[in-house]
Amino acid sequence: IDKSSEFLLQDLKTKIIENLNFGNFIFRNEKGKKLETAKTIKEFEQIIKTIPDEAILYHAYKDNFAQWPMARSEIQLAKVLMPKKAHEFETADEIRDFVLNTIKLYRDEKPHGNVVTIEDLDCVMDGNIVSLRGGAFGGKGRGLSFANSLLYQFKLENKFKDISIKLPKTAVIGINEYEEFIQKVNVNLENNHIPSYEDIKKKFLATKLSKKLTDRLKKLLECFDKPLAVRSSGSFEDSLSQPFAGIFETYVIPNNNPNKKTRLKQLKDAIRLVFASVFSEKSINYAKALDQIIGEEKMAIVIQELVGKQYENIWYPHISGVAQSYNFYPFSHMAPEDGFAVIAFGLGMYVVNGENAYRFSPKHPQLQVLSLEDQIKYTQTYFYGLDMEKKEFDLINGVMETIKKVDIWEAKKHNTLTFCASVFDINNQRMYPGVHRQGPIVVDFASILKNEYIPLAKVLNYIMKLFSKAFGTPVEIEYAIDLNNVPVFYLLQVKPLIKAVTSYNLKPEQIIHYNTILFSKKIMGN
Repeated sequence: IDKSSEFLLQDLKTKIIENLNFGNFIFRNEKGKKLETAKTIKEFEQIIKTIPDEAILYHAYKDNFAQWPMARSEIQLAKVLMPKKAHEFETADEIRDFVLNTIKLYRDEKPHGNVVTIEDLDCVMDGNIVSLRGGAFGGKGRGLSFANSLLYQFKLENKFKDISIKLPKTAVIGINEYEEFIQKVNVNLENNHIPSYEDIKKKFLATKLSKKLTDRLKKLLECFDKPLAVRSSGSFEDSLSQPFAGIFETYVIPNNNPNKKTRLKQLKDAIRLVFASVFSEKSINYAKALDQIIGEEKMAIVIQELVGKQYENIWYPHISGVAQSYNFYPFSHMAPEDGFAVIAFGLGMYVVNGENAYRFSPKHPQLQVLSLEDQIKYTQTYFYGLDMEKKEFDLINGVMETIKKVDIWEAKKHNTLTFCASVFDINNQRMYPGVHRQGPIVVDFASILKNEYIPLAKVLNYIMKLFSKAFGTPVEIEYAIDLNNVPVFYLLQVKPLIKAVTSYNLKPEQIIHYNTILFSKKIMGN
């Protein structure tokens, strides 16, 4: 490089790129003539298959095959390639095969526990989190990304006998898409000009998503062949001080229309309506109550394959639930740190809606919360499933547009209640696990919690302790379980649990009883 050159900085930059392998990989022959250019690992992989032997040898003797991934921060790949030198191989084809095999192993290994772009994969697999657009991932997306890395790091998938632990196929749309989208929509939130939520939804549905996202959604649908849950992942949602959990919408779609364009439109509509839910009356009023500005919310999207299987025309999992690592209302010999869990049969909205789900402590799964009479009185009598007959639908009608409420006796016909319910024997006044006897059905999961058909309580205990330690705070998790073939525990969400503790020191002798509205020597609360 000529130090006196007027283009010194440009010359220096060019030399650094060429010699330290920053930028694209430029394949050259032995004379240094440019042959091909690879911008990504995937392009590199395709080109090296057909590049002439002389180019293979040229780059191998210069260690370019290891230097380039190192410069791109693909350090694990570089570490495998670096020790092998060109003189250790007899032919160029041996070098070619070694590089290709190493890249393949790396590409197969890389997605697990990491967030990758859809271009890096031939198809999305269980345990992957795939980024469809850039920007922050919001509350759910951020929690799932961290949880996924822990699942892989601690090798939880096969840690427990009789059950596997994993994430369903998951993709995340970062907030960049929302920021671009919202500029096109231009929602006016001035006090006197707030449009109705119905008008907002119509306006959002009429606005196009970016071409970049649309193209990636097309590829995603080639990999996702099950029903899909399209979930909000707002930046406000999992705030430790003022969370917006449960405020924004989730849409579930069958994803089974024979027309690919229709399937794509249904998915895009669900995404747009999740965006629109930022401006629902519920969201706006909640933001006002917390003195927040709803216009500052940035919405990411989590797309997950829906856990479960189709039975006749209904899709549902055997179990859905939530669990918290801290129990504000312990009783008997429970401790607050033992946590608690709530589970139900079918889709998780039954639990989220606060209906008659089954509550237990993972630390004490056999400890019965309700009396025998109350178990029968308050048992689950119906469940929610996805209506697979609805290949055409209009999501503007609401989140229940594709959901069906089903009597619990239908599940008995599907033979899916075996490990999730018991039968009450009126004559003997006792419960019998399973549903093969005659009598009232009580959804109590006795075969699982008492007889350990699967070690659900142990799984919840372990996961909540692990995540609480990793997050540095108590956590809440959402999960679903499929008992078909090899049972699988699917982690759907992880978020910090708010636990505000305020202490008051009261001396009983200082209490003036005639001025006291309510007095008790035994109390509990949060």
